[in-house]
Parts: sequence; C-alpha cells; structure tokens
Amino acid sequence: MLETAPFLFEDFSNKDKIMQRIKDLPITRNTVKSRILKIAENKEELVKLVSLQETTKGTDICKAVVNTLSEANVDFSRIVSVTTDGADQT
Repeated sequence: MLETAPFLFEDFSNKDKIMQRIKDLPITRNTVKSRILKIAENKEELVKLVSLQETTKGTDICKAVVNTLSEANVDFSRIVSVTTDGADQT
C-alpha cells in the first residue's frame, strides 16, 4: 500500500500527512487476525418462536418458517440458507 500511496494521493495537499498515517497503522499479524475473526463471527437473531402443532417434519418446519418470515416482511431473496437439526423431509 505504501508504494502506491504517492500516486494515489498525488492530488491531495496533505499527501505527506496521509502517507504518515498509513505508515503508523498498527498492522501486525495479531491485528489482522483479530479483524478477520471479528468479521467471521456468526450473528444470530431471533425472529419468533413458533410451536409446531402436529409434527416436526421438514414440510411443517418449512411452512412455519415461510409463514413467520412472511409475517415479519422479510425479503426472501435475501435468505441465504435455513438449517434444521435433521428433521424428516416427508
């Protein structure tokens, strides 16, 4: 990054100050590692608890999830995946 800084900031009047700030950044292996771990953390948010009235088959779970997300106005195109603990699919 430092090698390209003079070219990236050549139009800036405070180019030297910017380059010094870049030099002063604490980029150690531990810093990079901690940032990667922070980015990689899983986030869980509870939408709603729903009791399944009849069975815990995959179709029942699917209906409950679809209904709950629809009620919460969740955009289904933004759902990446839904996992269960191995419910029967039939």
